[in-house]
Amino acid sequence: MGDFTVIGIVGELLREMLRTNLRATFDGNFSSPDSVTLLSPKDLEGTAVNRLSLFLYRIVENAHMKNQPMEQIGAGRFRHPPLSLNLHYLMTPYAGETDEIRGWDIHTVLGRAMQVFYDNAVLEGPALFDLLKLISREDYHGTIERLRIILIPLSLDDLTKIWNSLDTTLRLSVCYEVRVILIDSERKKETRRIVEKNAEYFQIKGR
Repeated sequence: MGDFTVIGIVGELLREMLRTNLRATFDGNFSSPDSVTLLSPKDLEGTAVNRLSLFLYRIVENAHMKNQPMEQIGAGRFRHPPLSLNLHYLMTPYAGETDEIRGWDIHTVLGRAMQVFYDNAVLEGPALFDLLKLISREDYHGTIERLRIILIPLSLDDLTKIWNSLDTTLRLSVCYEVRVILIDSERKKETRRIVEKNAEYFQIKGR
């Protein structure tokens, strides 16, 4: 579990995992820090170089973890359960004209990015720690314990609605859900032990 910054950390972790693998595959063409970006596709209109957008477009509460019990943090002290979230990302590839001539078109870029997520569908243990180390966030090891990356099969109609909301032209793209992100609650509750009990008895008189 972590604080409110964990959403941003997860985004950076996924971005760097993609960039590292794309750079190795495409001969260093994704070396630039912003070659894989968390920006909206709207912000990338007119781009003429190889880029990949991983845009966080939706956040929902995880229904299965919504009603967890409170956590005891001391004698008579309890903390409300964490906020459990699923993050939804829109992945969209871009390629420059020269790269398309060499065969590095958007289909190839997207295929490799999807392969990376497929091969790392569950991030935990040493693999997760190595990624956190890659973005200099080793302090989040233990805070982020496990992530699942799931391809979401949206219909063309649902995908079109997303692009319409972005107010830009529909492009080849896929959607992923990343679960579960836990954000600690700051709400606490204190209880006291019963140390004294008063009992009063009354006699009910008959008529």
